[in-house]
Amino acid sequence: MSAEAKSPKLNQRDIVERFNQFRLEQRNLTMKLFEFEQDFSEHEMVLSALSKARPDQRCFRMVGDTLVERTVGEVLPAVQQNRDKLAKIQEEYNNKIVEKGKEINRFKEEYGIQVKDDTLRVERPLGKSSNESVLVEGK
Repeated sequence: MSAEAKSPKLNQRDIVERFNQFRLEQRNLTMKLFEFEQDFSEHEMVLSALSKARPDQRCFRMVGDTLVERTVGEVLPAVQQNRDKLAKIQEEYNNKIVEKGKEINRFKEEYGIQVKDDTLRVERPLGKSSNESVLVEGK
């Protein structure tokens, strides 16, 4: 069975809406990844500073909305663990972004979509008229 037979026929408006939804999802994933990268960088800076301190030295850590006094020896492993979790989350988001990109590319290929200068054009005629196409300016 071909890809066209598997997927439901969409009109041009639906194609444009779905394509823009895919791009929005990818943009949101990218923004979230950027937040995780910033958090990771902050954890790296904290780890760098804490690694120069004595393990019995006092330090303060935010737990929720509360500032808690601990020692460097108590805080350091927790910060390292959080940094490692952030690294795994970054990898997962990178994979999600790549998969979303592949999904977008498959959709573009299936419906003959071309994007130029943030303008979307469905090149393949989809209606009864062979001259039918759609052009949508980017948002």
